Amino acid sequence: VLFRSYHFNVCNPIMGQCHQVSDPLGNFGRKLIYGFGFVSSKDDYRLFVGGLQRRSSENFVYVYSLRSKEWKKIGAFDEGKFSILWGGRGVLVNETLHWDISQVWTS
Repeated sequence: VLFRSYHFNVCNPIMGQCHQVSDPLGNFGRKLIYGFGFVSSKDDYRLFVGGLQRRSSENFVYVYSLRSKEWKKIGAFDEGKFSILWGGRGVLVNETLHWDISQVWTS
């Protein structure tokens, strides 16, 4: 997963395929966390994005399904716990994905 210019590129180097995913808000915002994983029960790869909107400073959480090619807003997060998410690493344990979270600062 590569984040660049307010969109993501999800690539499979083995298959030589790359899929561009647009930002559901048009401009993700100043602070952004994201992760990528596989949901085996749905046979689907998912992209998780959370952050603060640029214009309103409201927080958001969206999940993108590569299977349906749609974003779904799943709510917001506790801003008091937001800083805990920065810099974590993802691990798949017993079919449960613990998200690989990355920080992106945009201007």
